[in-house]
Amino acid sequence: MFTINENELKLLQMIRRNPGCTKSKLATMVEMPWSSAYTAISKLNDKIIIRQDEECSSEGNFETNNYKAGIYINPNYEYYVGVSVGSSQLKVVLLGFDFSILSIYSVNEQVAQHINAFYKQMKDLDFKQHQNSLCQWCKDTPETIEQLSSVLISICENICRLKENGVNIVAINFALPGHIDFYNQKIISTSHLCNESNSIKNSSISRLISSSMYDRLCSKNIFVYVDHNVKSSAIAEKEYRFSHTSNKEDLIVVYLGRGVGSSMIINGSLFRDVENISGQFGEITVLSNCSLRKLGDVIREDIFPKTQCNPTIEELKEQLKNESKKLQLVDILSQSLSNLIHVVGIKDIIFSGKFDGMLDIIELDLNNKLESTGIYGIRLHHSVYDQYSASVGAAIGCFYNLYGIDYSWN
Repeated sequence: MFTINENELKLLQMIRRNPGCTKSKLATMVEMPWSSAYTAISKLNDKIIIRQDEECSSEGNFETNNYKAGIYINPNYEYYVGVSVGSSQLKVVLLGFDFSILSIYSVNEQVAQHINAFYKQMKDLDFKQHQNSLCQWCKDTPETIEQLSSVLISICENICRLKENGVNIVAINFALPGHIDFYNQKIISTSHLCNESNSIKNSSISRLISSSMYDRLCSKNIFVYVDHNVKSSAIAEKEYRFSHTSNKEDLIVVYLGRGVGSSMIINGSLFRDVENISGQFGEITVLSNCSLRKLGDVIREDIFPKTQCNPTIEELKEQLKNESKKLQLVDILSQSLSNLIHVVGIKDIIFSGKFDGMLDIIELDLNNKLESTGIYGIRLHHSVYDQYSASVGAAIGCFYNLYGIDYSWN
């Protein structure tokens, strides 16, 4: 891991979000003199920046060829692991330094060989690969804390093997539901994780991966972090939209697992309230059937009462074929979103977790309901990473945590 100053960070983030840009464009975007930008890039260039040989013909004739070479982040400088420990599925993602999900085509032959070996080990743990060649795997979340702990320890064991084989894994971040004290890296409670999740209170992540495995990871210079699954989702969604689309606006993520959560990017920064609880959205009071109740309670007890305690998306969608239940869901979501939108003024709403699978069914009705309350111009979105947004965001969070950088997209 290298040390990085403020100017180098600005350049690094700008290159990451504008791959292929030229040095002159880069200097302009970060409002630095060309000479200062060139010096900072030269310091970064040996390990983390790849320069193209092709010239950019759109640049002015007064520029030298040196300034006209497109520059990229080297994805293989170091790697990050994101583990989303959700109520229904356990997901693992490997990211490169450029925040791209690794594939066997984006790494050299030796690293690809070790990643294939890693996949075989994950397969032994009943993980399935979400997409051929991409480094993302999932399986059903174990039902007990003991079973979950065993699987997480095995994942860490495999990560250690990758590091021993020369794959530069530098950090792993676990995204969990519930009340996570990010600032002190503590699990306060995980009420919607496993059937026995009440036993996980006021603990560090070593409670789940064992103290010996935590120490082993640290001894191999693999840093270990823990964060919220919903807040991690917001990090992934915002990073993607900031880097890949023209939409630079703030956003709200709403999430449905066993619990109902939300997170927000406000003024280009991840919002963490004083207690840093991820489930505030489910605690919002709504009017349903002439009584005031919590949103999460209405969803679990009224709209989806006949499903399992941890239903699949298919089961939830089947329930929404009942028109009255669909309209009830639309109504209480409209009430809850209205409260947030009126306070923060954000128009981009991302549906994540199991909400993502239901968006197509309720989108039109929800938009109409919001407009009937005087809220116009709301943009409802599917999650970019489908069910993997929390694990991707956790992996991205490794970079910010490692280098002591605030989550910011300004």
